[in-house]
Amino acid sequence: MDPNVLSLLDELRILGQNGLRYADNHYDEQRYRRLLELVAEYYGETLALPPEEVHEQLAAEIGHVTPKVGVGAALFDDDGKILLMKRPDRGE
Repeated sequence: MDPNVLSLLDELRILGQNGLRYADNHYDEQRYRRLLELVAEYYGETLALPPEEVHEQLAAEIGHVTPKVGVGAALFDDDGKILLMKRPDRGE
């Protein structure tokens, strides 16, 4: 397995996912979906996996490809009791 091929496929996957996230018309969506289909096919061939399985795994990653982090905040009174806890990623 050539690491250059995997690196190229990963870069194309990122371009496809980011492009699909920011596409503002049907034609661009079609192009980026097709790019992701091709990436899934070649990942499948390279890793000896069914393209459908690879495509499902790629589709599970939605949105801009970034590390997923969550930040919370809490307010305490002078006795150490929680007054407010906020988690923006869960709306709590």
